[in-house]
Amino acid sequence: MALSHYRNSVPSVGHFEVVNPSLFEVTILPPIQDDGNETAGDSALMLEHVRSIDGLDGLNPSIGVAVQKFKQAERHYAGGPDSTHLELTITFSLNLNTSHENYIYTTIRKWTNLIFNPATGASGLKANYIGSMVIVEYDRDGSIWRKITCHDVFPTGQITGMGNRSYEDPNAANELTVTFMVDYWDEEVIGLPAT
Repeated sequence: MALSHYRNSVPSVGHFEVVNPSLFEVTILPPIQDDGNETAGDSALMLEHVRSIDGLDGLNPSIGVAVQKFKQAERHYAGGPDSTHLELTITFSLNLNTSHENYIYTTIRKWTNLIFNPATGASGLKANYIGSMVIVEYDRDGSIWRKITCHDVFPTGQITGMGNRSYEDPNAANELTVTFMVDYWDEEVIGLPAT
């Protein structure tokens, strides 16, 4: 049995790098309007406001189990996946631009209005409200170790973070949380075959 020493650890002597969960970027590519303008504003500007993303565990869905019985004995077989889509929750920081527009909030609202506009009652077709998203994870020198390209993406659920106001913490910065539905994705991971 090897002693617990630095020199007896392969990651230590090999100078392997830790996987840092804060080294990521999310590029959101909203749908394009009929006039050629992006519905949801500047993708690069949205990238600067992503604070966190949750739901990437859905890339590896749990597999159900089919059970057969023979008297008191059971046989188990792999079933199908519990889910074949992703639900990604993204939190954005918010700012007002020089025109006093809360541009991240209005960007998301414009996108959700393509799905259902509460002011007019109009509903959109999927072809008109889906966008895409690219999630990149990298190490400290910027080398990409995982890239997830999400297709047929749209915001769903209620936009949260704009409903409560308080005098309690004058140093708080407002954030916005949005859940996105992803129908399918392509994942590139160093060490795994491409999907």
